[in-house]
Amino acid sequence: MQIQKINPKNFKALELDTAVKILKSGGVIVYPTETAYALGADFQSKKATDKIYKIKHRRANFLLPAIVANISMAKKIVHFSKKAQDLADRFWPGPATLVLEVKPKMYEYTKKPGNEFLRPYRNLALRVSSNKIAQNLSKKFGCAIISTSANIHGKDACYSVEDVLEQLGDNKVKPDLILDAGPLPKVKPSAIIKVTGEKVEILRPGPVKLKYQ
Repeated sequence: MQIQKINPKNFKALELDTAVKILKSGGVIVYPTETAYALGADFQSKKATDKIYKIKHRRANFLLPAIVANISMAKKIVHFSKKAQDLADRFWPGPATLVLEVKPKMYEYTKKPGNEFLRPYRNLALRVSSNKIAQNLSKKFGCAIISTSANIHGKDACYSVEDVLEQLGDNKVKPDLILDAGPLPKVKPSAIIKVTGEKVEILRPGPVKLKYQ
């Protein structure tokens, strides 16, 4: 497991090349977000997602959330109703995860062997992170990246690399790379908002004002 230090306020895109290479090979990284450190991988790779489940000690019974570089990237994957577009305009980039319906063409993709990552799910939770490292990772990778908290299932979120190492240190399965951006502010996990057509359901409150009807 490699650890690469990176300055969150002053970094160059080329510093993310190693992380992107690992993502493209089906590997797993740890990276900073606007809430806490996250485990990241190619969300279209069953190999990569299976590895994350093992790292977190969690059963593969739910679809992992993801981040995208921008709304345009999100629209290639999920359907945006008028209300979903409004929420994205208001809260992205930022700690607001939208649960939206996956586009039918993504299900066509899952018919290929090894691409069962969306079955039998109809919705995907995703957001545009306000953390520039996370944003640029997705942009350079060219697709959505898994963004699930870098902690053992049931334990506290990790706000420093030391937290990550303490929790994952004894694991047989470990991430391939940790991007160390230093300690992060202790922020609540992102809000989770499910949008079905024009109906809005707040599944989890978070560090944004969600007075929305």
